[in-house]
Amino acid sequence: MILDYNNARIKITYEYDVYNDNNTTDDTSDDVIDKAEKDFEILLAGNQINLIKKGNFIQPILDNVSLGENLKTGYLKGGQGAMLELDLFTENNGVNILDEIRSKGWLINEANLTVYIDQKLFVLMAA
Repeated sequence: MILDYNNARIKITYEYDVYNDNNTTDDTSDDVIDKAEKDFEILLAGNQINLIKKGNFIQPILDNVSLGENLKTGYLKGGQGAMLELDLFTENNGVNILDEIRSKGWLINEANLTVYIDQKLFVLMAA
């Protein structure tokens, strides 16, 4: 079965209460709670990823990734479905940074991620 994500959608139908005063704001004796229904639709077209592991990397990269340790270098190939997962709030000298931010009530308004492309490795991958 092949999924057509360009036409895929998730439709959520929900029911909720609506206060109905029967257009008599001064008289509450005829007020009732009516049921209403709405639909919420999430379209799945657009950015797509999959978690299928492919061995399209050159051997030095595959060797580095297979060590099972936290990598200092992230490897991401271009094209549809490419994804890199970054864990930004890992332990640092025994202190969980995210817990510290939460405990101090800090509000982060902006965060930046700088990506460096290793040109030597880029040339190896293109070959």
